[in-house]
Amino acid sequence: MKPHNAKLQIIISCVFTFILTLLLVILYLCVGFNFGVFNSKTVSRELNESNYYDEVYQEIYGSVQTLVTEAGFPTSVMEEVITFERVYIAGQNYMKAVLSGSEFEIKTDKIRDELTDNIYQYLLEEDLQLTQDLDVGIEILVSAVAEDYTEGQQLQFLHDFVEYRDNFLSTIWVLLPILIVLIGFLCYFLIRMQIYIHRGVRYIVYAISSSSLLTVFAAGYLLITEQYAKITIVPDYYKDFIAAYLRWDITVFIYISGIAFTAAIALISLISFLKNGIVDN
Repeated sequence: MKPHNAKLQIIISCVFTFILTLLLVILYLCVGFNFGVFNSKTVSRELNESNYYDEVYQEIYGSVQTLVTEAGFPTSVMEEVITFERVYIAGQNYMKAVLSGSEFEIKTDKIRDELTDNIYQYLLEEDLQLTQDLDVGIEILVSAVAEDYTEGQQLQFLHDFVEYRDNFLSTIWVLLPILIVLIGFLCYFLIRMQIYIHRGVRYIVYAISSSSLLTVFAAGYLLITEQYAKITIVPDYYKDFIAAYLRWDITVFIYISGIAFTAAIALISLISFLKNGIVDN
């Protein structure tokens, strides 16, 4: 091959390698978003492991306690009405329904009935006279408690997650085949352009190594500096959940980079295999 043609071949190969590197990074992002960011199991796990429901229970209990005491009733009327088990089960059912795209209404019938019974039982024990105004006041209190309970269970993140996840999935089914085809063509051309197969494979190794290193360095930087934890969200338990969720999502990209780098190492062995003439070009 003439020196001029050889130099042009190297330049074209480098350009193709650079483009292949970018395409591989995009591929890693797609895979990472699918298995991390938009993985429903990730959301479910992080909600449980971040003690989210325990904090929700504490907030709901405190809010209801304030309503009850301000209405002039002892906190004993809340006994067995607002419990962690009830909050947790309702929260789990709500989460599963939203993530599956189903309609879900948080039931408050039992809470309303039990709280009402407890209040009237207290009035009976205290031998307090029932009046129409008192009945109306009790109804207002019970409705306020039910409203606080329902609002405390709401998690806007889940609805946003489902919306973005569905949009992502509808896009990735179009993008992913295009990416794979482009990556396949570039690998094919890199190999076909070379006199020896192992030289083409070497450029592919460069692309895989570069893309995996770019991804792992970016993810590692975010984890080390804890940029994901610097978001401003209230309340704190919501922020803790989001931080844990983002930390795992970033970690997924490190795993993907590790897999890609392992593939690069395997290809290096293939290069040595081809270069030694074990396989005929």
